[in-house]
Amino acid sequence: MKKWQCLICGFIYDEAEGLEDEGIPPGTKWADIPDDFSCPECGSSKDDFEMLEIGRSNFAAPVTRERLLPGRSRSPHR
Repeated sequence: MKKWQCLICGFIYDEAEGLEDEGIPPGTKWADIPDDFSCPECGSSKDDFEMLEIGRSNFAAPVTRERLLPGRSRSPHR
């Protein structure tokens, strides 16, 4: 199961836990949450969330293009 973080307020949606107060049962995958979902803390849209990567240090960091493509530069001129 994955975790998703609101980029606006830092709220974390955990697929394993769901959001029962919002009618989302435990085990609900992010893709199965309606597109009109809004952050229960700040009201941001589903588009304002990013999947978190859990590292060995238990530090959660947003998954970025650079993290997915190690050794790649943003600049096309290397």
